[in-house]
Parts: sequence; C-alpha cells; structure tokens
Amino acid sequence: MKVSLEEIKEYGLESMTHPGHLKSHILRVEKTVRKYFLQKEGVDSTVLLTAVYLHDVARALEKRMRKEGKFCCHAETGAELADEYLHFIDFPKEKIPLVVHAIETHRYSKDKKPNTMEAKILHECDKLDAIGAIGIIRTLISYPAGDSTAFYHKTEPIARIRKLDDNKYGIDHFFIKLFKVKDKISFEELKPEAEKRHAYMEKFVNELEKEALAENYNGPVHKIFKILEESVNLQDYEEDNPLKEGNTLLGRLLNENNPFIHDFVEQLKSEIL
Repeated sequence: MKVSLEEIKEYGLESMTHPGHLKSHILRVEKTVRKYFLQKEGVDSTVLLTAVYLHDVARALEKRMRKEGKFCCHAETGAELADEYLHFIDFPKEKIPLVVHAIETHRYSKDKKPNTMEAKILHECDKLDAIGAIGIIRTLISYPAGDSTAFYHKTEPIARIRKLDDNKYGIDHFFIKLFKVKDKISFEELKPEAEKRHAYMEKFVNELEKEALAENYNGPVHKIFKILEESVNLQDYEEDNPLKEGNTLLGRLLNENNPFIHDFVEQLKSEIL
C-alpha cells in the first residue's frame, strides 16, 4: 500500500495531542525546513519531510506512560512506530533507516547524535521551535494551569542559590534547556532567528523576575500568564493557530493597553506567520 507524502503528513498530524506539541508544532517545523533547507545540496527532501511529519508520533504516548510511572522515550518509541508504519505503506526501503535515524536522534536530551544531513536539520529546526515567544507559550501550557505564581519560586524566581528544578518550577526549564538552545544551533541559516528568540526570552524572564520580586501580579508578564491560563481552562486557545482572527487568546492580549504585551504578540507573529 503506497501513500503520498501528504497522507504521511496527515498521519503524523493526527497523533499530535500533547499540550505543548500540537499540530502547529509540526507545521512550524515544516515551514522552517521548507524555507531554509529543502533545496539545500545533499538533502533528500522526501526523507527530511517524512521525518518532520513523524518525529513526535509518540509524544502523547510518552506523556501517558509517565503518568502511569512507566518509562518511555518518545524519540526511540517514535522511531520504532515510524519504522513499522513506513514498512506497512511500502515507503522506499532504502530511505526508511534514514527517516528512523532522524526521528531517533531529534530529541534535545538524547545522547545519540544525528549524523546525517536530514537528521541534523530536523534536530535543529525542532529545537528552534522550542524557544522565543512560541517557546514561552509551549512551556506555560506544558505546566498545570492555575496560580501563575506556582510557575516560579516566590522568593527566588531565578535560581541563583537554590537548585534548578523544572519538574517543580516552569521558569527553571528556561535555564536547564531553553537558554542553551541558541549555542547548539550550527546551521548559519538558523543562527539569526535563534539569536532573536533567545534575546526575547531573556527579556521576558527578566520582566517576570522584576514583577515576582515586587509582588506585582498585575504586571504584563502575569497578565499574559492569566490570559493564557484562562484560555487553556476555557479550551478556547488553539495552538494550531493562536493568531487566527477572532481567537480569544489574541483578542485578550491585544485588548491589554500595554507595550510589553503588544511586543509579545509581535514577536509571536514573527515566529508563526
């Protein structure tokens, strides 16, 4: 049974149900790949796009198993699932190991390193989508919605003395992983965007610290928290297109007469549109 690349894409998109890894994540990575790398010399576009579409097929499974106290690496499990699926649909057999390798090595924290052009491209484009304004949103919605102050340590928001713990404080995830992404980007095509997104995250986290220490829970960062939390709780936030016309999240952000919040929206637009 042979299927088209578009059908493989639909198969991959259907699996995207993890809060921080919805369909839009795949579409943004695809957009970056198409913009910078699809015509790059030495790149197999079929292998690259197939890996893009399937690289997170096991994300929801990983989350489910972790809730049950079981171990699951979505990159390794996803590679196994992709291998089975690609054999089932009669994907070119010589290309399957290349797709599987790219999926298996795309994860940020994996010891296994990508050693093909397609795997390296997927690895870095996937990482780029973890930072910037969209990275801030993905981090926020990956942690339980509720009191935004639970996102950080109340007396020491940025860990200078205390030990980093991103299982407890979402803000620590920036220091454990996200702020390290920029220096791991090796493709010259991606470096300017990585620099821009990194700088914006620094600005956001610095403002968060100022507001937290001043107990200013009506500051712009806390308003962004509140709007996003309400949108998630009311199920009116669509990460598939957070900037679509009439979207409650965007409408609430733009209704705030605050330059910092408007800058957040503009940064988000630059990363998505």
